[in-house]
Amino acid sequence: MRPTAGHGKYAVASDVRDGKVRVVITALNADDRFRNLLDMSAAAVGPDLKSIPLKIRQ
Repeated sequence: MRPTAGHGKYAVASDVRDGKVRVVITALNADDRFRNLLDMSAAAVGPDLKSIPLKIRQ
């Protein structure tokens, strides 16, 4: 994951269960406090190499 603006720390974890993927994003500021209500977007790449948009919600 590459943030496009700001100076934060981001960690991404994923989990596959029952044919669904869950992506967890942890975002911290410079003081290691959680960043909330961020406007984020993401995409995955399928086996056909096509982009699949992901909904990111808090």
